[in-house]
Amino acid sequence: MALLLVSPSYPGSNFVADEDIPALIRAAKARRTTLIWALLSEATYQSTPVANLQAAHNLHHPLDTLQGHHRESALSEIADTIAKAF
Repeated sequence: MALLLVSPSYPGSNFVADEDIPALIRAAKARRTTLIWALLSEATYQSTPVANLQAAHNLHHPLDTLQGHHRESALSEIADTIAKAF
């Protein structure tokens, strides 16, 4: 299982875009891994390969915009998504 943590630096990383993500997507398509992602802070992900993947939480609310019980709820949602992957 792979959990991608997407931040503003994600779209600008050539290594991630050219090496990491394609390898993980191939592994997921071959059913060798489950690929899930979380949006840490507002980032331009819509035109990247992760846009077509299962997100672990509501993308309208990046984790760094949440406080208190809202953040705890989002983290619980992420944990539930990960648990369901197993």
